Amino acid sequence: MELYKATSEDKLFLRPKPDMLKVSGDQVFATLQGEGVTAGKPAVFLRLHFCNLACSWCDTKYTWDQNREEFWREPVDWSFSEATTNIGKAWTEKFGFEVPSFEKRLVVTGGEPLLQQKKDSQFTKAFTGLEYRN
Repeated sequence: MELYKATSEDKLFLRPKPDMLKVSGDQVFATLQGEGVTAGKPAVFLRLHFCNLACSWCDTKYTWDQNREEFWREPVDWSFSEATTNIGKAWTEKFGFEVPSFEKRLVVTGGEPLLQQKKDSQFTKAFTGLEYRN
């Protein structure tokens, strides 16, 4: 694999912005939870960018490996409003049914979500109580 050399424009683009979540290239998707006590339950995943762990088994190296072009080119900035809207769309497009709010699962993943911890807590406040409707 050829190593990608980031341009100054790439570096400027990737710089975190206040009150915006840096979301990875696959952004948000709905599926059935595959792990833990909620395995098999509907869930929406919000994949954030950046990671400082570099785990050898990682399946999302594009969120942290700076030698990959995807690291520099795929992320997007989402406001909390854009994130909640896109999460709602992912839910209804995939599952298309109503469930009580306590049955809705949002998995914030990465990368390492705690690298955006302050924004994560603000987003959680904005997200709490959100209802999805068809």
